[in-house]
Amino acid sequence: YEIPKRDWSSDVCSSDLERVARQTASGLVERSLHEAGALTRELIDPMRTMVRAAAGLASAQTTFLQSAEGLAYLGDVLAYGDSVTGVFAGFADGAFRGVFRVVPGSAIQGVAVPANAVQARIVVDPPVGSNGRREIVFTDGSGRPLGTQAMVAEFDPRTRPWFASTLAAGGLHISDPYVFASSNEIGLTVAAPFGTSGAPGMGAGVVAGVVAGVVGADVTVAAISRQMAERRV
Repeated sequence: YEIPKRDWSSDVCSSDLERVARQTASGLVERSLHEAGALTRELIDPMRTMVRAAAGLASAQTTFLQSAEGLAYLGDVLAYGDSVTGVFAGFADGAFRGVFRVVPGSAIQGVAVPANAVQARIVVDPPVGSNGRREIVFTDGSGRPLGTQAMVAEFDPRTRPWFASTLAAGGLHISDPYVFASSNEIGLTVAAPFGTSGAPGMGAGVVAGVVAGVVGADVTVAAISRQMAERRV
């Protein structure tokens, strides 16, 4: 399946982008799941496994993913999924940690990606006083830092569709397609809540404050389409 090319440069509000994303991508995802379920499961099922493992670890050590070691762990998880574009965790206090694949010349959260960069590591700390802090570190294929951008945090994971829908689901959840805040691409997130009240299999009705946060992995609709095209016989 080919993704319809659209001009995203026009000034439209985020809610309009979310609606367009669902309209243009939901049909493709539903058709791929129905018509080529085995192929799509090859992409989604490993993501479920990765997310369950990360959520289980975070449930046992709720502060781990906020540490430098935890950020490195997210990078290791990303390395195991070629089609996964990002692995991240959002926390109940508004903190965020994530590692994303990037392409030089593009942008992530509005910041230009430098030459030779292959990953961006994003750290968002919640406000202490008036403003929070966001830091984006770009690295090359060897993990060597290429540049750091520090700024006032304008990103709150608790407002994102993957966070709210996972809390509402109360366990492992695959989101509807939406526009990624990191790259403006259309995709979906496999996510699970974590916290001291239980591991990824928490019952329905999980609400904000009961869990420490949500861990997730992104895949673009383009990646689903590409995998289907590559495997088509």
